Amino acid sequence: MKTNHPKSLRLKIIILNCSIILGSLVLLVAFLLFSMSSIIGSYLQEDIDFFLQETGTNLETKTLFAEDIVLDLRRNSVLLDFLQNPKTTNEEYLQEFKKVVNLYSDKNTDLVSAPFLTSVYLLNHQEEILAVHYYQKLFSQEQELSLKIANLHTQFKGNGRDVQFFSDQDNIHVFLTLYTNFMQNIGTVAFTLSKDTIFQLMKTTDRYQQTFWGLFNKYNQPLCGSPQYLEQSKSNQQLLQTISAPHALTMNGQKYRYHTQNLRLGLKVVIAIPENQLMGLIFQTIRSYLIYAVILGVAIVGLSVLLILRLTVPLREIRKKITLVKEGQYNTKLPDYNSREFQEISSVFNQMTERINYLITEVYQKKLLLQEEELKFLQSQMNP
Repeated sequence: MKTNHPKSLRLKIIILNCSIILGSLVLLVAFLLFSMSSIIGSYLQEDIDFFLQETGTNLETKTLFAEDIVLDLRRNSVLLDFLQNPKTTNEEYLQEFKKVVNLYSDKNTDLVSAPFLTSVYLLNHQEEILAVHYYQKLFSQEQELSLKIANLHTQFKGNGRDVQFFSDQDNIHVFLTLYTNFMQNIGTVAFTLSKDTIFQLMKTTDRYQQTFWGLFNKYNQPLCGSPQYLEQSKSNQQLLQTISAPHALTMNGQKYRYHTQNLRLGLKVVIAIPENQLMGLIFQTIRSYLIYAVILGVAIVGLSVLLILRLTVPLREIRKKITLVKEGQYNTKLPDYNSREFQEISSVFNQMTERINYLITEVYQKKLLLQEEELKFLQSQMNP
């Protein structure tokens, strides 16, 4: 049969002490993490909500510039004359149109240093076109663009709507009907929006992984954005419901912070950030505290083990001395200790070994005397 050797007291003390320390540290860290997560989490959620609203506002500022152009056109008597009763050459009207439509304005190019509106067109009922471009065009390019806008204008007039959107690979064309203060239809203004600039404006969403966004017209038709979201929005129109503030939304089993914002020109932007990004940000924030806690825990455990080993040195000495006594060295003595408990053990042990040594010596001497007496007795019997 195998003998089960019990664990040493020192090992038991070390294990017990380390368990208490580690357990206490785990509970303390868990409490701190929960508290910090609750506090930091609320701030980070507010930060994400602010980011969602700020991103939508940046895009709205661009569309507001286009809406201001519409208002300026309605207030300009020269251009109203072009729309209602043209009397002069188109070149004079064009110069006035360029004054009203300043595509080099900071409102059109700030944030990304690229134009949001690349072209603006003014069309009257006689199918005459005034065009202003941000980038200089060759004559052939100018003619090609004018023909394209004229064809789109024909489609726009045919659908009977006040606003119509046409999207191609690079641009979004927005056609708006111009009315007088008496709601008289006097012509059309068309804006060409750069998709590249829109994507640059929305590139700030890349700071959060798995974020998606989409730009839609007032009829909830997708114009540009994250491909995976545009595809889902076609089958789930609830994703396009406008709510005034960012809110939680579950889509395909995943939770998002979701924001829908109406823009000018009949546009709408939708932005969604996975809520697990919030947990990632919380972890990044408290990661340094976790590292410090681990280092502190290791240091405390290490110091505790060293302290226990130092404090339990007398146990090793006592065990060694007991072994010597077991081997017959009854004159073994323990040293004096600073600890009261160990000093008492030392005192009792020394008294015990001294007594044992005395008793053994006394018995041994008596035995020798007895043997000596017996020997004398035998000798007396042999030699009377």
